[in-house]
Amino acid sequence: MVITAAADIPGFSSGGTLDTLALAKAMHAKARTLSNHSGYVPVASINLPMEYKLGADLAYNMDVLKAATAPQALTAAGWCAPSNNLYDLFSVDAGDGLVDLPTVQVTRGGLNVPGFLGIEDGEDNLWTWTEEDQDLADAGGEEAPFKPCLKIPCPEFTDYRLEAEGLCVTAGNLTDRAFPELTQRFVSLVVNAHLHRLSAAIIGDIQATAVGVTMGSINSTASGSLLNAIDLQVADYRSQHRMSVNSVLEAIFPLWAKAVVRADLALRHGAELTNVTDAVVDAHFASRGVRAQFVHDYQPLYTGAAATVWPSSVEFLLYPAGGFVRGDGGVIDLGVVRDSVLNATNDYTAAFTEQLYLVAQLGPNAREVEVAIDVNGCQPVEQCNGAS
Repeated sequence: MVITAAADIPGFSSGGTLDTLALAKAMHAKARTLSNHSGYVPVASINLPMEYKLGADLAYNMDVLKAATAPQALTAAGWCAPSNNLYDLFSVDAGDGLVDLPTVQVTRGGLNVPGFLGIEDGEDNLWTWTEEDQDLADAGGEEAPFKPCLKIPCPEFTDYRLEAEGLCVTAGNLTDRAFPELTQRFVSLVVNAHLHRLSAAIIGDIQATAVGVTMGSINSTASGSLLNAIDLQVADYRSQHRMSVNSVLEAIFPLWAKAVVRADLALRHGAELTNVTDAVVDAHFASRGVRAQFVHDYQPLYTGAAATVWPSSVEFLLYPAGGFVRGDGGVIDLGVVRDSVLNATNDYTAAFTEQLYLVAQLGPNAREVEVAIDVNGCQPVEQCNGAS
């Protein structure tokens, strides 16, 4: 071991190396300079040599543990000592796969939005005038036709009010001092959970306005059925609202829907598609005029037990780009808080935040489309019956 002298020890230089006898003399010399009830003062530090030392690097720690427990590192008498604690906490959760909406700032209590005016609102009182109509009009009388005029209506407004999604985490002072990695990891975990809860709430608000559509089963693969449904629904939606032929629609899919398309394409016979990238999958949607979002918090695949087969159906939300917006009322973040109540239990608030949001509908109702899927790679299916 190496004993190093602290600063301000009479007769000893700071940082100098001491032996055990010099250590005793240094402690005596320092003690003579102290008054009664004095606080703790350092005299020296002792550094014990270690062949195996754990650090902050998880991979390095694992290598150290393997080396320290190798047969040649063990003695016949055993360690006769407790194990080192590994304080690095493993994490897999992430704050991604969240729904994305255009965002507007809300400085008051909400957002008052005029109702959507569609092309059907302009179709009333449109007329066709023929020569016969003109003759009848010239003749006069109660049955004489006339050219009606449409008065611009006043739209109905919908008041969307802000809501708060928040989190509050308390920690023990002693635990945070002795095990700060636990505080950091748990706060990160709660923040990710908060982001996913908020994403699910936003999706739920869009779902609440959606018109349900169930697609009939077709004799195709999962990818074929899904892309067929998208093509049909996009064409039908554009037709309903007389949208531009190049207009983009937003679609929200569960995260696993992309994996379904990839798996189905990889199973196709006679096609070199075993390496299906995200870009390949995304291109199928983009070419159909759809900006696809694949999110965690809509029809999650895991529901309490490990999945062994793909679901037999999938749903997706469809609406025009910008048809829904997120109102952002800001974030109330108090950060670390210590107060008399928590101090009494030696605790403190490690994290506190409230996120104010709303979802406002500017466009027509969304559609929620259900599609039956079968991941088999065969198209049509009967061609693959009995195929190896």
